[in-house]
Amino acid sequence: MRVVIDTNVLVSALWSKNNRLAQIISAVIADKLTACYNAAIMAEYEDVLSRPKLAFRFEKSRVDEIINKIKIDGLSVAVAPSSIPMPDENDRVFYDVAKACDAYLITKNLQDFPSATFILPPDQFLYLIE
Repeated sequence: MRVVIDTNVLVSALWSKNNRLAQIISAVIADKLTACYNAAIMAEYEDVLSRPKLAFRFEKSRVDEIINKIKIDGLSVAVAPSSIPMPDENDRVFYDVAKACDAYLITKNLQDFPSATFILPPDQFLYLIE
């Protein structure tokens, strides 16, 4: 099963290894899910996860493990920007990659995306795969 993980889900998953969001990342690490991405998504992941703010100081080894796993075993795609109206243009790339990969887009910010059956909040996605 293919997924596109919104950065907010990735950040929340790293806060605690024992939360439900961490199960999504664990499934990617265990090859149960294939993470889809493009260069813009990977750049955002790397930027956000390496910010020097105290709130974002994650274990470098864990961040490296996740980033490397996605790069090595994930599906990298090139997509042209869609023309669908988006509340936040910065989120378009996540939508476009998910659509191109026939993947679920997992996000905590449903309001940032148009309504679509492939866009799910984390709990609903976890319910789907359990």
